[in-house]
Amino acid sequence: QRDEGIAGDLLEIGLFGGLSAPLMGMHSTEKETAFFADLKLRDGVSDIVKNATVGEAKFLEKTSSEITHEHDLGGCQNRFRFIHIDGGHTGTELTLDLKLADDILDEKGIIAIDDFFSYMYPQITDATLQYLRNNRYRLSIILCGFNKAYLARPHYAHNYLKEIDQGLQSHMVALGFDGMTLF
Repeated sequence: QRDEGIAGDLLEIGLFGGLSAPLMGMHSTEKETAFFADLKLRDGVSDIVKNATVGEAKFLEKTSSEITHEHDLGGCQNRFRFIHIDGGHTGTELTLDLKLADDILDEKGIIAIDDFFSYMYPQITDATLQYLRNNRYRLSIILCGFNKAYLARPHYAHNYLKEIDQGLQSHMVALGFDGMTLF
């Protein structure tokens, strides 16, 4: 996204212990806002995330079904370039998270879904595939692995697929992931 000049806000649904939230905050820019939503923020998590976030960090103590574009997210739809979903782990909760993400995702944005193909949470995979089936041509899977699925708008997916094809394996090898197979 940085190489392509894609800018926009970021959203993390579900912080729990705050493991991925600081990483997302580190990838924000000074002009972007990173929103972090969880029903209950654990002690100290917001400070860790705030210190790691380059842009502005905003915290929402509510579920995705309670979040409104106008009040909580600044009133602008289609301006989020990256959304990470790791909230409730029921099919219904994930469907609500996906609906919100789909509504606010930029045309060049990415949605990452945690616990996809996890044997512990088969409902995550099922709800994701059901959402894609019920909302044809809104989102498509561009990559999955290591219990994550990455979705993009179908008309922009080919740009990400090209980048994945041309650079992911060499990048992963540079990080020490030798012997990776890409399909």
